[in-house]
Amino acid sequence: AVEQRSQAGESELIDKGQRETINVNGNAASAAAALVAALSIPIAVRWEVGLDNGSTASLSADIAPGTPLEWPPSKLMLRIAGPSTGTSRAIDELQVPSEVSAAQLAVVIAASPLGNT
Repeated sequence: AVEQRSQAGESELIDKGQRETINVNGNAASAAAALVAALSIPIAVRWEVGLDNGSTASLSADIAPGTPLEWPPSKLMLRIAGPSTGTSRAIDELQVPSEVSAAQLAVVIAASPLGNT
């Protein structure tokens, strides 16, 4: 997601996924240039849910400039992250088809040692 912040005549576009910032001053030409430049920044869309054991499961889709946009995308990334242990977090990742059913996805999540509740 891209967020715009304004302060004292200056604006910045922040790509939260990539943590990139485009600084602009408050005039229309600079704002327009920043908005057009933001279209060339790849983005990721992620949906995340918590599991009973403290882990999280998420599905994400990457959207990159220049690639054909299809929705839903044919492939999604399933990510299961274990509970935070202070400095690190164990992660399982697997590419899944977007046509996966909830029942099929539940089997995959439960098969992970991190998703087993």
